[in-house]
Amino acid sequence: MAGSRESWFFLLCMTLKTAKTAVAFYTLCLPPNKFIYHLACIKGYAIIENDGGLTTALQNFDYMNHQEEAGSMTRFVPIGKTMNLRHMGGYDTDNARKTKENYLYRSGFLHFTGDQDLAKFESLGISTIYDFRSPMERVKNDLQVGDSIEVVELGMLVASVENLWDMLMKEGLNPEGAEKIMGDRYRELTEEEVPGYRKMFDHMMESEGGILVMCSFGKDRAGIASALLLSALGVKEEQIEQDYLLSSDAYADKALAIGKFEQFFNSEGLSVDESIVVPILDARTEYLATAWQVMREKSGSLDNFMRDELGIDQAARKYLQKRFTL
Repeated sequence: MAGSRESWFFLLCMTLKTAKTAVAFYTLCLPPNKFIYHLACIKGYAIIENDGGLTTALQNFDYMNHQEEAGSMTRFVPIGKTMNLRHMGGYDTDNARKTKENYLYRSGFLHFTGDQDLAKFESLGISTIYDFRSPMERVKNDLQVGDSIEVVELGMLVASVENLWDMLMKEGLNPEGAEKIMGDRYRELTEEEVPGYRKMFDHMMESEGGILVMCSFGKDRAGIASALLLSALGVKEEQIEQDYLLSSDAYADKALAIGKFEQFFNSEGLSVDESIVVPILDARTEYLATAWQVMREKSGSLDNFMRDELGIDQAARKYLQKRFTL
């Protein structure tokens, strides 16, 4: 800091509720024509003040593209053509802590368009990617990340793109069939793919740094992985559900999202039917509820399931909370 005025301003900014309040307060005290440049991360804002003296600009701070709007943090991180990349920070836990914004991410497959996108992704501080895509999905969309990032391939076939398409064909390509197979997939994910989720947690217990859980859409396989992780950290089910439902916002651009299924319809000589694809792309409360129900039916409670099936006992919870909350 250049001097005492700038020092107390910085401290003020970090304690006032909003950046706008800080700007309004500080401009009353700012001497004209004095050059000051402050870039302060305050609730997702940047404050820039220059030689205009009382002329102050308030703009969104592009710190991982997060900002505060109407009291709700924008979680999505736009990088290249990647869809549904977002952080899971700021959620309250049952021990009065909060999940770390810069340590917890979830995403669809990473679609970078150049070195700038890769550099932006690397700036997030992710050290491990848990990739739940099937081998076929990984071949089709190779993961292009630097050597400094460890990729743990978990290869879940349930809810893979090819699996969903096969099931859609068996159900006769109709909206009702699409809704049915999504419920079935969530049941299968929590019955058949538990070893993959346990492997994720086992690795987390032996590693450090930020993590990303991903699959093709970042909604189903990665959605359950995210829900399980947030549960292990002590986040309430209501907030876990809210996080899960954000995937619907990620695919709000239906034309772009539906295009991901175009090749499958075209291979059958058909045009894309939105009414069939939307239930696949939607994040719906009943889908996640099916997963929770299976866990409780199998183990009696979610805590028992986490302990018995995933190895998340109290010691493991404490370690994960130390790593991923503050």
